[in-house]
Amino acid sequence: ASTLPSGQIEALDLQWRSAQDFSLSANLSNLGWKASGGMPSLRGIGGKLDADAALWRLTITPGTWQALAPGVLRDPFTPRVQGELLAYPDEGAWRVETTGLMLSEPDQYDIELGGGATFLPNDGGVELAIRADVGPAPIVVAKRFWPINTMPFKAVEWFDDVLFDGRLAHGSVIFHGNLCD
Repeated sequence: ASTLPSGQIEALDLQWRSAQDFSLSANLSNLGWKASGGMPSLRGIGGKLDADAALWRLTITPGTWQALAPGVLRDPFTPRVQGELLAYPDEGAWRVETTGLMLSEPDQYDIELGGGATFLPNDGGVELAIRADVGPAPIVVAKRFWPINTMPFKAVEWFDDVLFDGRLAHGSVIFHGNLCD
């Protein structure tokens, strides 16, 4: 199955001498892909891309993204996103990271993400080192984030029953590990 990537690339400027000696800049809008296999769909990525052999930088144009993870998360997410993403080669792998990617849905949640993912060579998987800081939010919003494909049904049912009212003052989550483990 294919993810069918799509979007617009404008004002492309490429200065190519070799794979180790180039510069690239472009304006990106409405980039995304469809869900396929275990990969969720994402739509709405836009911003200014600057790249060379050592570093790719996407300065995100603040806007709304849509993320769907069928069979993993219950509902689509449509956060307003702003921040910056960096990608660079790292000892045979590729690392994608951010120092502060802001995601917000009015009256739902405000999340700041930091850290990133290393895409390991030879199908070694994806090593995550991510921090998420969550601002004040209605506690029922947490139900949107349950990974229903891996959480035991009884746990999902219990959390659904007990988290029905209240507010989260603040929360933090740190995840570090290989997604294949």
